[in-house]
Amino acid sequence: MPLGSELAPHLPFLRRYARALTGTQVHGDAFVRATLEAIVAAPESFPRDVDPRLGLYRTFHAIWSSANIEAEPGYSGSGSPEDIAQARLSLIAPLSRQALLLTAMEGFTPDDAGYLLGTTSSEIEGMVAEALAEIERQTRANVLIIEDEPIIAMDIETIVRDLGHRVTGVAVTRTEAVAKAFAQRPGLILADIQLADDSSGIDAVRDILARIKVPVIFITAFPERLLTGERPEPTFLITKPFQRTTVKAAIAQALFFDTTTVPDEETEADTLSEAASEPALSPPMATASISDAELRPRPGPVNAEMVGGKLRLSPTQPTSATPHSNLEAVRKLHLATAKRLSAALAGSNIGPSFNSRLEAIQSSLSRPISEESALRLGIQSRGLENMKPLIDERLDDVTAVDVITFVDDISDFTRQFPAYLSFLREAQAFDHVTPGDEQAMIQVSSVIESQPDDLVDPALKEAMAEVRSNILDNNDPAAAFALLRSLGNVLRAIARFLIHAGSQLSAESGKSFTKVGGIILGGGLALVVFGAPLHEALIALATRYPGEFGFILDLLKLLKDLAL
Repeated sequence: MPLGSELAPHLPFLRRYARALTGTQVHGDAFVRATLEAIVAAPESFPRDVDPRLGLYRTFHAIWSSANIEAEPGYSGSGSPEDIAQARLSLIAPLSRQALLLTAMEGFTPDDAGYLLGTTSSEIEGMVAEALAEIERQTRANVLIIEDEPIIAMDIETIVRDLGHRVTGVAVTRTEAVAKAFAQRPGLILADIQLADDSSGIDAVRDILARIKVPVIFITAFPERLLTGERPEPTFLITKPFQRTTVKAAIAQALFFDTTTVPDEETEADTLSEAASEPALSPPMATASISDAELRPRPGPVNAEMVGGKLRLSPTQPTSATPHSNLEAVRKLHLATAKRLSAALAGSNIGPSFNSRLEAIQSSLSRPISEESALRLGIQSRGLENMKPLIDERLDDVTAVDVITFVDDISDFTRQFPAYLSFLREAQAFDHVTPGDEQAMIQVSSVIESQPDDLVDPALKEAMAEVRSNILDNNDPAAAFALLRSLGNVLRAIARFLIHAGSQLSAESGKSFTKVGGIILGGGLALVVFGAPLHEALIALATRYPGEFGFILDLLKLLKDLAL
């Protein structure tokens, strides 16, 4: 029999394994294609001394290992779902994760898994136990089960609860599934394909995903139909009849690539905070005339998000016009120079304004560059550029040349970032911010920065303070625009959260928005930000700069209508 015919029946299941391993259909299917291309290019290298399925998976693992995809110790990502997964995987041996999926999901024996991973069966058993123990400690979520067979639904519910997760409901029809998902947002969905009223679990999930982002595991007796690689298909798939360990492995793996987890204590505040956390944005309530586009973050030095009722600095993907390795090397060189200059200028007469800006640049350079940090670094470098006359005046010639060279190098470095150049062009086209408006923005920013750490994350406070400080003693329109845009993004994050929370309350009777808003916001961040004494300052900013703050007027009306 031709090799292609021998391998064809196993390809759907290799796709299932690859998708579960990578967390996406796109990446998983790409590895499968690379595996097939390698076999076609060198068929004589395919292992013919074992079962074709074993040979196929062995070739896949050779491709996977050569790609060096696994997390390295100390991995620090940008906050995307893949990066969160990699950070979690840095705590688990990569081979343990593969051993778990190979045995629990793919049904290989410990001996076969040992062959695929180049180890012994006894070591495989130890790896599986290690991976299960670690994953079960790490992940916890609210789970919605969509299954019309009572016995199967009860079995799944037992498995879910045994893993420490909470079952928010069991739905047997498409309509019921959608209603339960919107009534209490799940952190994971387990969905059968065929439901009781002849509706489709796929359609139910599609309806849910149109409004909220949540990982989904499909359960089907015909997995080949959803593992063709020819169209958008599920990432995580369980085959009926299933083993309990298969469900456990799939749940653990799906939650690896999700950003939503809940605290250990189950309280009303926990549940509501999770339901209102981003990135999903529910449709605004009827009383709010605020579009989704108005509430999306805009390019600026600071972006924020509400997670679990806490205002946080929103991480972004690294951004660069140069290869990442080159960017990191240059960043580290500049960081070393910044540290050297800070030590050399300690106690000099250059002045506190220069020292604070140099410290801010050093802080920005101490972490991998993201889009927001690149913008902050650019604004900081402009501040130092404006201080060149002072540098020449107060430092000796040799030191002045050293410092000015560093300033010029940092300025050139920031110009490598398309996001920074685009931001500068936008700032130049923007109306000049008046001194009065600057003071209004500084007032609002200072109030946000003064909130307790359990309401506003210290990293966000630090970022806001850095942007705000660039306005002081620095007559640079770009610095004022940077604060305006950063403050707008922070207020948009709060607005997204409040509107989502209001939408969640529409199905809950007997609770006022004030009560639940107070629970979620842990003491009334909304009242602090949108109430007195900032109310007038916000209205002034919204009137003067409707493109940046126009949504605030509608939000204030909404909050008034809801008696917050």
